[in-house]
Amino acid sequence: MVREDRRLEELLIREIIGRRQSSVEKVFVVAKKIVSCYHLDQTLPIFATARLEDHVKKLGLDLDDLTQRSRFSGPSYRYLSVGEKWELLTRALLDEKAARQHLKAYDNVEYMIHLEEGHGPADALDLLNLHPAIRKSSLELYKVGKYRECLKNAWDTVEAAVRHKSGRNEHGSNLMKVVFSPVTPMLRVSSRYGDQQGASELFSSSMRSLRNRVSHKETPEEAHNYDPYETLQELAFASLLCNIVDNSAPA
Repeated sequence: MVREDRRLEELLIREIIGRRQSSVEKVFVVAKKIVSCYHLDQTLPIFATARLEDHVKKLGLDLDDLTQRSRFSGPSYRYLSVGEKWELLTRALLDEKAARQHLKAYDNVEYMIHLEEGHGPADALDLLNLHPAIRKSSLELYKVGKYRECLKNAWDTVEAAVRHKSGRNEHGSNLMKVVFSPVTPMLRVSSRYGDQQGASELFSSSMRSLRNRVSHKETPEEAHNYDPYETLQELAFASLLCNIVDNSAPA
């Protein structure tokens, strides 16, 4: 076993010989790879600090905030050593994996491939083709990880679109019931009673549940853990409602 361990270390050292790196950088590369080999469940096979930083930023995590909440407790990320940065960033990415239901089934190598192939939440934004008004109100907040504010703006945008097109001044669920009423609609989405009633219920229930959740002040017991992927799904739903408003006809 000792002979095999030494052989592994020799291979790792040989791999980096000839690279255009300083002696210090080479030492850190070797150290990272050795640590990764012996602690597969606690590390990711990503050894470039810049790549780790990129993945962490795509998740909307702030490097200085991570530093201040870590065991290093430094004032700023830039003051950390290379080894400390690697530990901090790796831990942040693994914590994110543990917190997301759809990522828990991945082992760390599969998770690394997931990250490197660019399937993070920020990369999905362009694929969603969000409604222009939702992009304008919420996109920048999403990119910096302010998910609650991002969703509040999105639902305010849905309400504003309905008020503007219908000319009504009510708010929230009451507005939606009046505007999309199946009996006396102000905006018609279908000539069929059932479809119109469904639209009324869809819009009004969205205001009562999703919109109210981000509009009212939460107590610590009610605090919601805003997930970047769930936030994207909710943005897509708000975008769909804006498209329905655009395609509706004044009754």
